[in-house]
Amino acid sequence: MIEIIKEAHTEHVLVETREFRYKNCPTAGCSFDWKDGKPVFKSPEAEINYQWCLEHPEEVNDLGFIKRSIPYKVDTLARCECGREIWLNGNYYGSSQCPYCGRWHNLFGQTLNPPEMWGEDVAADFK
Repeated sequence: MIEIIKEAHTEHVLVETREFRYKNCPTAGCSFDWKDGKPVFKSPEAEINYQWCLEHPEEVNDLGFIKRSIPYKVDTLARCECGREIWLNGNYYGSSQCPYCGRWHNLFGQTLNPPEMWGEDVAADFK
């Protein structure tokens, strides 16, 4: 079994957006990321849409700035038997392979046999 350095946990990031809703369909609209007092556009089209919302108050309601706490999962950080730090992300049938020595571990840090020894159904996927 390997050493668990930090257990998997959930962290939150605070995001701010400016949101608009169509007056003729209040369940639809536009949301724009906001950072350091200005919009962050992920594409040229997003900037065009933002400008359109500002220029058409008769068609959209400006909901203003919305802050949300968005949760995300941080994987378990462990020290493999080889001494290197690795992330136990369970991306292959709930297991992870050390990128340095090739050992396999489950999400609890227990060492596993390689997938080709697991049985027919998994071994076929591994090849």
